[in-house]
Amino acid sequence: MSQSSHSDPARDVPAPAGSRWVFQAGVTLALLGLVLTVVGLLFPDGLRRTAYGHLIGFAFIRTVVLGATLLVALQHLTKAIWSVVVRRVMEMFSAQIWLVALLFIPVMAIAWVGHGTGMFPWLDHDYVATNHVLHGKEAYLNLHFFTLRAVGYFAIWLFFARFFVRRSLRQDAQAGQTSLTHSMRRLSAPFVILFAGTITFAGIDWLMSLEPLWFSTMFGVYLFAGAMVSALAAVTLTSIKLMDSGRMGRDLINHNHIYNLGTLLFAFTVFWGYIAFSQYMLIWYANMPEESFYIVQRVSGGWVDVSVALALARFVLPFLALLSRRAKTDRRRLVMISAFILFGQILDLYWLVGPQLHKAGPVIGPQEIGPVMMYIGLMLLSLELRSQGGPGAGPHEAEEHDRRHDAPAHRRGLLALPHRRRGQHPPPGRRRGLQVHPRQERPGLHPRRHPDLHRQGRKGRALPPGHALQPRRLRHGRHRRLQGQGALLHEEDPAALFRL
Repeated sequence: MSQSSHSDPARDVPAPAGSRWVFQAGVTLALLGLVLTVVGLLFPDGLRRTAYGHLIGFAFIRTVVLGATLLVALQHLTKAIWSVVVRRVMEMFSAQIWLVALLFIPVMAIAWVGHGTGMFPWLDHDYVATNHVLHGKEAYLNLHFFTLRAVGYFAIWLFFARFFVRRSLRQDAQAGQTSLTHSMRRLSAPFVILFAGTITFAGIDWLMSLEPLWFSTMFGVYLFAGAMVSALAAVTLTSIKLMDSGRMGRDLINHNHIYNLGTLLFAFTVFWGYIAFSQYMLIWYANMPEESFYIVQRVSGGWVDVSVALALARFVLPFLALLSRRAKTDRRRLVMISAFILFGQILDLYWLVGPQLHKAGPVIGPQEIGPVMMYIGLMLLSLELRSQGGPGAGPHEAEEHDRRHDAPAHRRGLLALPHRRRGQHPPPGRRRGLQVHPRQERPGLHPRRHPDLHRQGRKGRALPPGHALQPRRLRHGRHRRLQGQGALLHEEDPAALFRL
């Protein structure tokens, strides 16, 4: 397929009028959130509660954006082809890393001048001096090192997010430049390693240090699981909405992409439930006071209702709703479940942050709702500006994507192979990776006397009438380098289908 056939539908067609609701929703949420935030400051203890609400909103945006950036890197690391089009939606979220950096400025301001909020107890020198545990952590939990680490986190995130997005956009203008793809694949592995370290230590600094006496070795994995499932929910929701509005044509994304997204969403929902239960079980089984007080506080009093709601919103209901195969291809159900999972992520962050401020039970008001609504509105506005013209695949990747999805329906998806170009058909009786011979037409023929039936019978025995197609004996050793993938495949090895 030519370059123009891929670039024109994705880039040159103006956005439909139906997409204006995204801009309107972003403006409405941002303005309403701003009003609620200002009103909340007028209440007693409004500044302190607003500071905690800002931390929840910032942590939510950061979780979605960093999870999407990791998804982009994983697609390059695994050399995935099925996600070429969907990856552009992930890059739309990854490009919002600059918004995350801006939203962190108030958090840093609270750390430097907002000691009255009491958000970070380790900043109180008198409290640290009387607590020998915090005194031992003073080398790590101090304001200057806290700031230096934050700068390092954002330097890494900004560099890799801009690198992936800019290289991907350059592919649109430079057809056939495979060097851009190779460069993104080379740097994807270092980013995955750096991501694991930065998201863990950033979670310790900005969330775990709210209760500096508590620690958990699984907290970083817990945040990673939440980031992955939240990013997948946001990408699934956005992809379906772009598809329904016409900004992402059905010739670019089909039900196989939706099924793959639904499957990944289901898998990481189970993974989050496994990590959450493992963390709770280990703390409960050890029954150490320096660990258990954190969980006891959240399963007693008014917070027990939030804990039950969190388990339902983050695991039980999504698990049951996505269990069937049909549910993973039902766009309307996926939209509702994705929105529900994103709400569960906000509830999860409130479950982590809220008990530090309200010990007896949850208290929700404009101070908590306003900042979250405002930041979601700002991200919607930024996404709308980013998606002007509609996301699409670059010329080189779009041709590679078409070679894959022109395959028969039963071979599409994660295990499909690009065996032909558009308009071409494989020869009869032959499929890549497995060779077959025509069906026996006349009964009783000796296989050695009929060339078409050679290799079907064994030891001179004739095959029964109507015998099904039999695979020819597989041979190893002849290799074929698949064009556009760089993957070395044994041409007649069916197991190679699972190694792509």
